[in-house]
Amino acid sequence: MVFWTCHVLKISPKFDNFVKEVMMQEAKYGYEKVDDKQLFFYVDGVQQAYGAKLIKIHVDKPLRIYNREEGYISVKQTISVDVCLYEEPAEISNFLAIFGSTENMRCFTYALRVIVSEKVRQSGKYPELVMVRPLLPIRFRLKGKERELSKYFSNIRELSVKNIKDIYVHRASLRGFSLEESDEYKRYIKDEDISGDINYFGITFRGRVMMLSSEGKIWTRQGKREVEPNVVEEILKILYDCDAMIIKE
Repeated sequence: MVFWTCHVLKISPKFDNFVKEVMMQEAKYGYEKVDDKQLFFYVDGVQQAYGAKLIKIHVDKPLRIYNREEGYISVKQTISVDVCLYEEPAEISNFLAIFGSTENMRCFTYALRVIVSEKVRQSGKYPELVMVRPLLPIRFRLKGKERELSKYFSNIRELSVKNIKDIYVHRASLRGFSLEESDEYKRYIKDEDISGDINYFGITFRGRVMMLSSEGKIWTRQGKREVEPNVVEEILKILYDCDAMIIKE
């Protein structure tokens, strides 16, 4: 079984040029020093593919480990992240799909923020800013858009709901076929008095189960060996057309 996960963000229009200056060419940037270990952010390759750029990133991540002779010591681990920058169509232009675990995504976004903030300070363009936010979080509006989304996504196979307003049930996770037809779906999603917030759901898309999270994450347990930015692009365009995306400015 092949599993891939991606988190979706958007480049802030305010810092667009600074982000692309860092990411659009092979380079190596120091971004932090922990004890005596210099941490680096590596851009190791940029490829053009179908209106998008595929960028290979490696980032040093600090770790504290213990051994009997030396006690706790600092080391660094280099993690790998694949990033897709969508340039077209216009509705998802400057969106980033960051393929990797949540921990690796956070390491990538933190290092990029430090590097871009330094470039912004050096430019003198925004003298009042010390740290900037170059990437904007995107959230998926899954609740309240069921009718629109059902035109493109069929057969809900998994469902996770939180903050249910029931004294006996606060969270629920369901698996099955066509869960949108079930009593539990009507109770936990549709009922205005009891329903909660959708954490994620899994839908059948192009013959596979794709998971969509309200936190702006897409993943599948039926992936290919390589990342699939084209699949993410299709889903993002559908979410945009259904007005089911929220950009956290």
